[in-house]
Amino acid sequence: MRKNMRTDSHYFKFFTCVTCLIFIVIFAVSSQALGRRAAKEGAKMVPNAAANIKGFDNENIHGLIGFYEKSHEHGVLIMGELTGLEPNEIYAMHIHEIGSCESPKAPGEHFDPVKDKAAEHNHGHAAGDLPNVKAGDNGNAAVNYTAKELRTDDSNLSVIDRSIVIHKTKNGKPTEPVACGVIQHVH
Repeated sequence: MRKNMRTDSHYFKFFTCVTCLIFIVIFAVSSQALGRRAAKEGAKMVPNAAANIKGFDNENIHGLIGFYEKSHEHGVLIMGELTGLEPNEIYAMHIHEIGSCESPKAPGEHFDPVKDKAAEHNHGHAAGDLPNVKAGDNGNAAVNYTAKELRTDDSNLSVIDRSIVIHKTKNGKPTEPVACGVIQHVH
């Protein structure tokens, strides 16, 4: 009888392991399906506005930045990719007041629709000051940031008909502009 109990115990452990493996496989397949669904949903996102980025002096720098606004409470999701940058370098990004990229000075000053309130609400930064991005080993940089104080509508907070400028940095501070794109409504 003891021999049968040991055998039964081995079968129990075996079936328990098999059952666990089945659940792990089911979980993995379900997770992949959810991931594919999320990717499809993301692919269906259409930006409210976009900027086609081009280098001022370096024609290898280019990219596309989308501006997605779901609601005023959540601000604008700024998402895209830059390519042709110097590998492993940090770049500053800013929204500028004027929608022109004819020259590095054409975009004007940093966009700051709330000027006096900037220090109070945004720790002294203009609303158009975006986080820095770092180019990878391949010279590409992903952009993914939500700016709660910006809009894509016709309000004074709107980025429409303004420009997004990419600057080199030195010691963490922006220096010369290297690329620019005019932000326009997507129809």
